Amino acid sequence: MDWTALENTLHDGLVHAVTSALAENPDAVAAALAHLYRETDGVIMLPSLGVATAEDLATDGWSIADWDYFDDAWLPTEVTEAVTAEACSSTPSHWDATFQRYLEAFVQACRRARTTLDLMVVFLDDEHRESLIRAVLAPSEVSLHFPEYDARDAELARLAAKPVAERAVHLVSQLDVFDGPVQAEPALRELGPDAFPALIPLLTVPGTAWQAAKLIADIGRPDGDVLDALEAALDRTDGSDRNWVAMALARLGRLDTVLDRAGTLPADTVADAIAAPYTGFRDDAVAPPPLDYRQLEDALARFPAYASAVKIRTACTIRPQEVDEARRGLVSPHGLIREHAAEVLDALRIG
Repeated sequence: MDWTALENTLHDGLVHAVTSALAENPDAVAAALAHLYRETDGVIMLPSLGVATAEDLATDGWSIADWDYFDDAWLPTEVTEAVTAEACSSTPSHWDATFQRYLEAFVQACRRARTTLDLMVVFLDDEHRESLIRAVLAPSEVSLHFPEYDARDAELARLAAKPVAERAVHLVSQLDVFDGPVQAEPALRELGPDAFPALIPLLTVPGTAWQAAKLIADIGRPDGDVLDALEAALDRTDGSDRNWVAMALARLGRLDTVLDRAGTLPADTVADAIAAPYTGFRDDAVAPPPLDYRQLEDALARFPAYASAVKIRTACTIRPQEVDEARRGLVSPHGLIREHAAEVLDALRIG
């Protein structure tokens, strides 16, 4: 594919569309590309274009769909059809590389359009938001228009100066804060087992125990005190909290703790625990344990009454080194395992 030609096409189309918008509203101060739809190993679309006045930015921020000027067809579809054809012409890794080149072409086109138009041009994407913003804008512009990144960096620096235990306590206190400068959950995962002493007390708090249990399972590498705390929480909690505690124990290799209580726990608690190591929640783990169907096979064989209740609604993502175990699952006597194995193998992207 001729990437230089594509970059020129993107630049020229962007300049033409923004120039037309400026003719209608010369007070515009910024243009932005956003909502770039794609399907992995599939179609790649054109991002939408918005042009904003200072009033638009003050009222709607960078939500370009709410700006007065919004265009999702500013280039012919032939452009993205050619990119999609190139991306899908070979292996999954070729799709990845093609999409990355597509992003880079947009970055260069935005930079050039900024000079041509003498207008700020921003490229926004949910998955690559910060990196693309920084690739297109000058540092001073990032600080001015996206101050949340400076606020986050300042907060991270402040936290880094604290002792680890104090840092963990602060992050736990921020678990229900969604508009703060630092996202507490990923920061706690990054702390690793040092976060456990701050998380364990939450296992005693109704309505919050579930979150502590999930984070403990995400972090992994529990010691005996952590497992004892989860076991105590399993006996003490109820409802959703209890289910998440049971799932955490199963994800940490202690499904036996749950199955030992199968006669007293609700059926849905036991069923959720049996399924937990194979669901999409495994993907949240700092270091997901290897795919191993033996625990699931043993539970289904020993407790057949739960077989129909065990549901794996969203399967985990496996790694290439787990293919052999997944293929073994294809010939399992248990339909649940066969279905899971087929799903994870179908979703695996190799090459």
